[in-house]
Amino acid sequence: MPVSQVFDRALQLALQLDLFSDLVTAPRTPVREPLATQPPPQQLLPPVAPTATTPRTTEPETPPPSLRTRQLRCGDQLIAYTLTRSSRRSIGLAIRDAQLHITAPRWVTIAAVEEAIIAKQRWILNKITEQKNRPVRQRETQQWNDGALLPFMGTSLQLRFVPECKRVALTDARWLDLPASAQQDEAKSRLLIEGWLRKQALLVFEQKIRAAASRLGVSVSSLHLSSARTRWGSCTSKGEIRLNWRLIFLPESMIDYVVAHELAHRREMNHSPRFWAQVELIYPAYREVRKQLQQYPISSLPL
Repeated sequence: MPVSQVFDRALQLALQLDLFSDLVTAPRTPVREPLATQPPPQQLLPPVAPTATTPRTTEPETPPPSLRTRQLRCGDQLIAYTLTRSSRRSIGLAIRDAQLHITAPRWVTIAAVEEAIIAKQRWILNKITEQKNRPVRQRETQQWNDGALLPFMGTSLQLRFVPECKRVALTDARWLDLPASAQQDEAKSRLLIEGWLRKQALLVFEQKIRAAASRLGVSVSSLHLSSARTRWGSCTSKGEIRLNWRLIFLPESMIDYVVAHELAHRREMNHSPRFWAQVELIYPAYREVRKQLQQYPISSLPL
């Protein structure tokens, strides 16, 4: 029997069995078929005996850009740390509340992060021990009534509700006058006082930044107030500086130190010996003031 007749006979049998019901004619020569627009029907496969598989890790090596808590054993020490992913270019380590906090670029692997911890383990453990042994400064109960004292740049202002007062004003460098209408509304009093403190903070910071930047020979593109609960300030590579407005509660020397610290980052975006040399150029007495500032956690301040 000719080959063509054998092929036609086989095709007829297949159609009867409904195995190739979508065929119309059988191609005589192989051709490339277009991509299917519908998924092919599932084929029945013979049962396969189960085999042992290696369980896959449920956590990717590079976590998403969110806060992660991890642990790393360094010798006989177990170091717990939180990891935050960001767009920064290098790995940053900070100790806050006796806890290691790390900020790392999104592309840096966990192995690289933990190598940085191992390299700095002595500094990390010393700082954690130092903060654990530091006396905890609790937030003092702030009063908002007439005659109450409010810390301001190392001194105290006395609150005074004055009938003819229309807005918050400083009188004789010691009285902070407020409208009498706010005397019975503590929330309103606090809001008015915070607004006034923020304005004073911006004026003070601008003056100090301008003077210190001129002394160091650097420029600042912008200055903003921060309300951060864990940081006194920050500086970007573009010269954008943010200072925590609550610095206005602290002695002026501490404001000067934080200003010097952030401006030094205009020369060195790190905390190397070269960085601290820049800080010293602006504020030679920074070492002692830096220690004093550590006794004032932001959480202990009135607002």
